[in-house]
Amino acid sequence: MKVEILQLGVGKVLKATLEKNENIFSEPGAFLGSKGDVEIDSSMRGGLIGGALRMVAGGESAWINKLIAKDSPTEIYLAPAMAADIKEIELKGEEYVLGDGAYLAHTGDIDVSAKFGGLSAMMAGYGLMFLKASGTGMLYVSGEGGIVEVELGNNEVAIVDNTNFLATNTTNMEKIYLARGIKSALFGGEGVGFRIRGPAKVYIRTSSTAGLAEIIAKYLKV
Repeated sequence: MKVEILQLGVGKVLKATLEKNENIFSEPGAFLGSKGDVEIDSSMRGGLIGGALRMVAGGESAWINKLIAKDSPTEIYLAPAMAADIKEIELKGEEYVLGDGAYLAHTGDIDVSAKFGGLSAMMAGYGLMFLKASGTGMLYVSGEGGIVEVELGNNEVAIVDNTNFLATNTTNMEKIYLARGIKSALFGGEGVGFRIRGPAKVYIRTSSTAGLAEIIAKYLKV
């Protein structure tokens, strides 16, 4: 199997070249097309409970597609719903917490399920759950605009706006209010975010659908 990230005009596309019977997993709706015959097997990853948690608490689809190559070779093309950057992350038995819409695809033995985030997650707009990916393999995440990677050493801190948070490999994160007082919150343009403490890798998207929705809402007449 060979997986490439292609820059095609605006945004990026994931191209996976598979031999017969090889497979790649993806978020439903990410499949663009293929060169060669493909079988798509949709399943509720993590069982009924795990899938329900993803859908209801995590705000994500309960289903994950398994795309199986029926020819050799077969080219499969995947992309997020909106033009976005794509980042490859290698998991070596670790766990990543993912932001809304971050998950695109994976290969290998990776489990994608929900992780309880408590009131911090809910107040930051993630329901009671975050999405998590754990195991061994290659994880592909997508983020609108571009993706910034921040490396944190021991006790170093990163502050990330909740709408721009994409992924991190630590659970040492807490919800914070970025603006002090009502005046700052209303006119400063910043609200809720996360304080993430290292050692950790943090991925930040430069744009977000939530941010775009807020901009559009300003111009809508009710």
